[in-house]
Amino acid sequence: MTRLSRILLMSALCTGMAAPAAYAQGSGIPHLKTNPKCEVPFPTEAFQNAPAGFNGETLAVLSFTVKGEFRSARLLRTSGNDDLDRAALRAAVGARCEALGDTTDPQLQDALIGIPYAFTFDNSRGAGPAQTLPVR
Repeated sequence: MTRLSRILLMSALCTGMAAPAAYAQGSGIPHLKTNPKCEVPFPTEAFQNAPAGFNGETLAVLSFTVKGEFRSARLLRTSGNDDLDRAALRAAVGARCEALGDTTDPQLQDALIGIPYAFTFDNSRGAGPAQTLPVR
C-alpha cells in the first residue's frame, strides 16, 4: 500500500465518508467531485515567525459537508514544529469548497467528506512561496 493510499484510507476512516452507508442501502456509491475547487487559507503570520531555515510539512485531513462547508481538521502528520501545526489547523477553519457532490442526494446530507491537505513550510534561503495544496 502506497503512502498516499494509506493517507486517503485514513482520511476516509477518520471522517466517516458516506460510501459504506450507500452500500448498505444497495443504491450504489453517491457521486462526489473528483477535483473540487477549495480555498484553504495558509497560516502566513505563524510562518513568518518560524525559525530561520525551518522546512517542514503539516499534513491534515479537512472535513467538509457535501455543500463545501468546513466541519473539522485533524492532524495526520506533524511538520516538526507544534506552533506551525496548530496554526495550520486554525487556518483550516477558514476553508471553503464548492459543492462536493449532489446536495440533494439524501445519502450525502449528513456525510462528511475528508480531503487531505499539505501545508508546506519552507523558510530556507531562496525557498519558493509557502503553500497549501490538496494531496492527490
